[in-house]
Amino acid sequence: MKTPLLFFISLIVVASAACLQAAKGPFLANGIKIGEVDQHSAIVWIRLTRDATYNLKGEAWSLKAESVPEGKSLSDMEYSAVGAAGEARISYWPKAKASDKVVLDWVAVDPRRNFTTAVQLEGLLPWTEYDLKVETRAPGTSKPANEIRGKLKTAPLAKKAEAVSFAVVTCQDFPRRDDLVNGHRVYPS
Repeated sequence: MKTPLLFFISLIVVASAACLQAAKGPFLANGIKIGEVDQHSAIVWIRLTRDATYNLKGEAWSLKAESVPEGKSLSDMEYSAVGAAGEARISYWPKAKASDKVVLDWVAVDPRRNFTTAVQLEGLLPWTEYDLKVETRAPGTSKPANEIRGKLKTAPLAKKAEAVSFAVVTCQDFPRRDDLVNGHRVYPS
């Protein structure tokens, strides 16, 4: 009878430790953006944030407002995500061959560029699906604080015809999004 009880207590300790680790920043409240994907490269845009999610309790934006209201800062506003100093590291690998994992060096985000960095992935194989992981850590620390996962597929060779689909999202009206958790849905055209 002691073995199941000890196992259960061990699970609680491990789960508690995971929750405590996730409570430390920097975070990735903006997610990541992957773009400029061609046959052999892609760019991953990263922005580190102070909080794990955007500000849900901030002052609502006026539909007529063109800027932050007088006496307020951007961090006071609903849906804002305040930037944070720190570093990010990307690991990526072909989905079909995880043993080919590439782990890049840690790179600091630039506070003059709103705590962002853009990392070029090079040497990718054409028409290949890749999984990736972005980790964060605070300045002066060695252990990762948080992570987010993503994926991409490189373009086919220029002389090879393949069926391609993609989505372009721009100029969103965030307060009127059609999915309150994920933002705007992508619809077929």
